[in-house]
Amino acid sequence: MIIMINGAFGVGKTTIATMLQNEIENSIIYDPEEVGYMLRNVLPATIKKMEAPTGDFQDLELWKKLTVDVAKNLTAFRKKSPILKECEGANSTNE
Repeated sequence: MIIMINGAFGVGKTTIATMLQNEIENSIIYDPEEVGYMLRNVLPATIKKMEAPTGDFQDLELWKKLTVDVAKNLTAFRKKSPILKECEGANSTNE
């Protein structure tokens, strides 16, 4: 099971994720922002500027794909139920 939580800043996504983690056995909180921070560090500026002119890593196609791929792999290989917080954009992939 993969749970994705979206919402505006300050509405309680982290609080809800923590509550769910306490209730769902073998779950893990997975913050897709960490994937975005990694991409900010490894992608060349030209790619970032072309794909995400606003500077928001959530506009990067690779961020969307990797966010979903990591969640799937946590489920398949680690037998964890990831709870994704702040994942607006990640669920817009075609998967």
